[in-house]
This record gives sequence, C-alpha cells and structure tokens, in this order.
Amino acid sequence: MRHMETYKGKTLWISGFVKEDEVNNRQTSQLHLPRHIYPSKIILSEYNLERRRIIKETNAFDKRPDRDTFMKDLDKNPREVE
Repeated sequence: MRHMETYKGKTLWISGFVKEDEVNNRQTSQLHLPRHIYPSKIILSEYNLERRRIIKETNAFDKRPDRDTFMKDLDKNPREVE
C-alpha cells in the first residue's frame, strides 16, 4: 500500500523497493517495516474504538514476569510453534 504513494501517473514508476532477486534479501527487510507501521497506526488511531483496551492490555502484558517466554516465538511461522 505504501509504495502506491510513489506512483505519479504515466511516468516511469520508481517505488524505491529493490528487486526480489537482489542479494542479502533486502526486499524482505524493506517490507518488514511497513508491516509494523500500518498495524500500529490502525491500533493507535483515535478512531479505533478498542484503542484504550488494547493499550491497557499491552501495558499489563509488558509487566508480566513470563513475558519473554511468549515473545521468543513471535518471528516463527505459527505452524512451527507448538
């Protein structure tokens, strides 16, 4: 979605993303940031009716002593987590 902001009509479209076949998997890292930005903006929007509840639950989760146990598997595929 965000790369659509770079589209200017019929001119040559330069989105700023590297090609998929480039070395060091740079495209994946470029896409990782927007995957965090958009959900954050949606959750924290003043128009989100559940915003206060989510923030309250997040703050409570951050204070849990066993928080690291839950956080360690976040980057794994959900099918891999037991």
